[in-house]
Amino acid sequence: MRNMFEEIATAFFILLLIFIGGFALYQLARRRRRKKLSSIATGESEVLLKWKYSEEEWTRYADNPASKWIKNKDLPGEAFITPESIYVTNGEDEYFYDFVKKQITRCAFSNSFLDLRMEWMGGSKARPVQEYQDFRLFVPNAYKEKVSDLSEEFKAMTEKNARFALKFVEDNNETPSLFGND
Repeated sequence: MRNMFEEIATAFFILLLIFIGGFALYQLARRRRRKKLSSIATGESEVLLKWKYSEEEWTRYADNPASKWIKNKDLPGEAFITPESIYVTNGEDEYFYDFVKKQITRCAFSNSFLDLRMEWMGGSKARPVQEYQDFRLFVPNAYKEKVSDLSEEFKAMTEKNARFALKFVEDNNETPSLFGND
C-alpha cells in the first residue's frame, strides 16, 4: 500500500514540476513579447512608419472581414511598421505580425490596404507542412505614398522568398496544383 502511495506522490510531483516549468516558460515568452511591443510603441525600436487612425479610419479597418481580431471598434488605434514587424493596437486589441523567422511570400497594396502573406514550415520532420498567415493593414490616405514605397521593399522580399514554396514542393516530391493536394 505504501509503495502505491509513493508512486502516486512521485507522479503527482513530476506533473507539478512539468506544470510549473511550462507556466514559467509561458510567462517568460509573454514578458519578452510585452517588452518587444513596448519598445516598438515607445520608439525604442527602429520604427519606419507609424500613424494613429481617426475614428472613421478605424471603423473602416475594423469593419473589414480580415480584421476580426478587432473587438473594440470604438477605440481608434495606431500602427507601427518596423523592419521586422507590423504592430497595430488600440490599447485593448492588438495584432503583432512578426516576419523575422517567417518568409513574406506575397505583398499587394490596393484600395488603401496592404496585404501580406507569410509562409513557414510547420508539422514535424517526418511530415512537414507548409503553413501560412495572411495580414491586412488599412493605410490612411496621408501614408499611402510612404507605404507604397515600403511595399516595394516587401515585394522584393517576396521575390527573394519565391523559391520557398517551390523548394517545399520539390523536397516533398509533390506535384504543384492550383487546387491543393489532389
